[in-house]
Amino acid sequence: MRPSKRDDILDAAFAVLESDGIAAVTFDSVAKASGITKGGLIYHFSSKQGLFQAMHDRKAAQWEEQLQEKLGTHPETATVAERVAAYARVGAHRATRADLLLMLSAANTPSFRASYS
Repeated sequence: MRPSKRDDILDAAFAVLESDGIAAVTFDSVAKASGITKGGLIYHFSSKQGLFQAMHDRKAAQWEEQLQEKLGTHPETATVAERVAAYARVGAHRATRADLLLMLSAANTPSFRASYS
């Protein structure tokens, strides 16, 4: 079985987003940045909406992982104060341009916002 190129595609999409902004994230630009054909990219993400959804899902998972790491315990066993402190420690780190652009796009798209719930 061939390894999935999904992670490579997402890495490339984040790189395009970081360097050139949301409008620049197209199948053509991501295919070029990832070294995968446009057809290969469409195999993994049938629409631009699906690609962006995967980007939001990945970013939300990364933030959740960082929060849990800073918390040092399972969120359900932590106090509210401990959870807020972990959130503050994670939030105190510099956000990338890609992070900020994703937050803005989530503000206007309910399915993207759902990734962070």
